[in-house]
Amino acid sequence: MKSQPLCLIGDSGTGKSHMLIALGTETAMKGYRVRYTLATKLVNELVEAADEKS
Repeated sequence: MKSQPLCLIGDSGTGKSHMLIALGTETAMKGYRVRYTLATKLVNELVEAADEKS
């Protein structure tokens, strides 16, 4: 199965984190790899990778 990103966007307190944790847990229980990160952390990682050209 091909990897697919999932991003939930919405106002604070609408259950985005709760939904992602539930979906991630179910997905991991089926044997797939899951990565959960905040958008700000992902952007920082991408900027660092660009700076390092990696």
